[in-house]
Amino acid sequence: MEDYQPLVKEAIEWAKAKGGDKCEIVGNAMDRLFVVFAKEILKLIPGRVSVEVDASPHHCSRNWTGDSEELKVVLKKSKASDASVDRITVSEAAYRWALNEDPMSSDKLSEGIRFFARDARLLEEVIRSTFEPLPTKSIGSPISIPSCLRGKRAYLRGFGAKGLRGKRFHA
Repeated sequence: MEDYQPLVKEAIEWAKAKGGDKCEIVGNAMDRLFVVFAKEILKLIPGRVSVEVDASPHHCSRNWTGDSEELKVVLKKSKASDASVDRITVSEAAYRWALNEDPMSSDKLSEGIRFFARDARLLEEVIRSTFEPLPTKSIGSPISIPSCLRGKRAYLRGFGAKGLRGKRFHA
């Protein structure tokens, strides 16, 4: 983790400069951290890197001010019919069947998603820990409860706390 400290520090400083409460700063730092990681990957492997940020309603609602730009039409049916590409018709059922027929790709995809989610939660805890020490007394494993979750029911999703995975707790 020491190798990534400059990247984490950069993301936190950027988020703090942007302002907001602790939850907003942590969310912005996580978004920035993924972008910074992507930039580092591009230095090693030139090409395209996709970065997705949290699009869940609680994340968007605090940042969204509405769309003011008009969308530019890029794809048109008339242009598609003039293209010299063979048409392939595949029903959704056939597509899903073909996708599910390759168990290794399905397993690797779901495994990658699970590992990414786990690592993202751990990175978020690292960022949160820069703001306040993690409590360790009653639970036995360090878990930080952000101020935006205090007083609400939450679901603990495997922070590595043995015996706590999948248990509900009241923040």
